[in-house]
Parts: sequence; structure tokens; C-alpha cells
Amino acid sequence: MLHALYQIFFISIGVLFPAYSSFKCLDGKTTDLQQWLCYWIVFGLFTQLEPFVDAVFLELLGANLYLLKLAILVYMAMRNAQGAKTVYSQAVAPFLLRHEAQIDDGLEFTRQQASKKGLEAKDMALQLISRKSHDILKLIGMLVASIPQETSPTAQAKPAVQETDTGSQGAKSALDEGDTAPSIAGDVDAEATRSC
Repeated sequence: MLHALYQIFFISIGVLFPAYSSFKCLDGKTTDLQQWLCYWIVFGLFTQLEPFVDAVFLELLGANLYLLKLAILVYMAMRNAQGAKTVYSQAVAPFLLRHEAQIDDGLEFTRQQASKKGLEAKDMALQLISRKSHDILKLIGMLVASIPQETSPTAQAKPAVQETDTGSQGAKSALDEGDTAPSIAGDVDAEATRSC
């Protein structure tokens, strides 16, 4: 229960209020840019150290640890107290300045390793996709080959066409033997002369 209340206050005091104040600063309504930059640097370190502090001091301080952490957040977020600037200038900045070269080297090494591992992961992913797509295409081919072949409607219509051709060939051969085929034009001419 106490932890849930702490989380509500932590989000309200430690995140929402400073985020809105930072927005107002960026929007040009206030000139506290340095205050909020210091706040977010100190807040980032605070949230990273919080689990270790909890592990060490929770047994010792109990519920008072939550009150102490809330008091630190309030102190850092208050513009009048300039708590974030004080913590930054007294503790964080001297530490960062002393270790800046090692931190920069570590970040550069990490960037290079991440880039190298990212390229290796990309190559592995492309090989996997290529191999799996080949397997999927083979499977699709096997499935298509296993489908029974059915005769299509056009294949059934071909014998009828052949019978018609045979029938017309029979009529043609009868004409070749000397039979005369009645012509439609001739029938119409004969009807016209009879009616006159």
C-alpha cells in the first residue's frame, strides 16, 4: 500500500510536474532551462540508483525510506530551492568531469560493438529469411503437386467441338460427292418469285 502511494507521488512530483515545467521552458514561457536540464540529469541518476538504495536501506529505514526519497524529489523539483542545480553542481558535474574521458571511451566502444553486433544480426536474419523462404517455396510446390488434377470445362468442350468438326466434315464430303446443299439465299429467291 505504501509503495503504491509512493509511486503515485513519484510520478506526480518526479515526472509530471517537471515534464510540464520543461514544456513551458521550451515553449518560451519560462527561462529555467538550466534548472530543468540539471533536474533531468539528476533524476536519471536517481532512478538508476534507486533499486540499489532500496536494497541497502529499506530494511534499515523501512517506510521512512519512501518519505526520504519523496523529500529528495520535492527538493530537486522546487525551483526556489534550486535542489537539482545544487545536486548537479556539487556531486554530479564534478564526478562526470573527472571521469569524462573514460565515459566517452566506454560509450564509443559500446557504440562500435553495438554496430558490429547489429550488422552480424542483420546478416544472420537475412540468411535465415533466405533459407526459410526457400523451404516454404519447396513446401508450396509439393502441396500444389499433390493436388489431384481435375479436367477443366474447356477440356470437356473440346470433344464436342471435334464432333461438330466431324459432322461438318461429313457434310463437306457429301457435297464433294455431287449432292447440292440448299442455300438460304436460293430458298429466299424461290419464295419471292412464287409470291409475285
